[in-house]
Amino acid sequence: MPDCICLRPLVPQFGSTIHQKVSRRRFDTNPVPICNGLNSKPFDVTVVQESSDVLQFAKSKQPSVIILDEILIGSTAFEVCEEIQNMGAWGEYCPSFACLYVGDVPHWPPVSHSVSLALQNTGLLESIPEERFDRITRLCSAMFNAPVTAVSLIDNDRQWFKSNVGLPDVPETPRDNAFCPHTILQDDIMVVPDAMQDERIADNPLVDGAPNIRFYTGCPIRVLSNHGEEKFLIGTLCIVDYNPRDLCEEEV
Repeated sequence: MPDCICLRPLVPQFGSTIHQKVSRRRFDTNPVPICNGLNSKPFDVTVVQESSDVLQFAKSKQPSVIILDEILIGSTAFEVCEEIQNMGAWGEYCPSFACLYVGDVPHWPPVSHSVSLALQNTGLLESIPEERFDRITRLCSAMFNAPVTAVSLIDNDRQWFKSNVGLPDVPETPRDNAFCPHTILQDDIMVVPDAMQDERIADNPLVDGAPNIRFYTGCPIRVLSNHGEEKFLIGTLCIVDYNPRDLCEEEV
């Protein structure tokens, strides 16, 4: 019997991350969740792509835990959650836990055509390693005594690393799970001393689960338009640590 219905697959660690959130009651819920205790093993996550299939799946498979992604199915998530709970009142089927998952992984707006074109015009995306970029990430890693540094480029659905230290087998990450879009959004240096204390990323699966990132700082990378009249933000130079830390004013 499956443990969970989810409507949006995130990362391989999603099952254990969801379990951590439920165990710590880190869900915004409406109605109030029904919970008779949860075991400690990671959830077996079953993904249902269409909201119309949720009730049918619940009736046929009767999972012990149901979590609905409010971001994906919108206001209907409340009605679906209520109907699932009513099943228990009608004696049909009652999960041990039913709630709404108010998605904390941001769904970033699409990269604008002009920014995408500016990124493509650099010729950097999907390009081979270059010493001029590797030198920068090595220098940052040494100066800040940081296990991970990267030059990242932000595309519509991913964060691609032009160069990095500490992530030898990770050429890119999904944009939804990346921290760097936050840096681009605020168009300034972003410093996060302790990710667990920052509401923007505290529930990110890379913070709440492996590799348990704690410190992050990023500096936007800007390029000029062909006419030199406009600047486009295409990525970041970022530093990551697995322990909380502070930066002094001189370091920033």
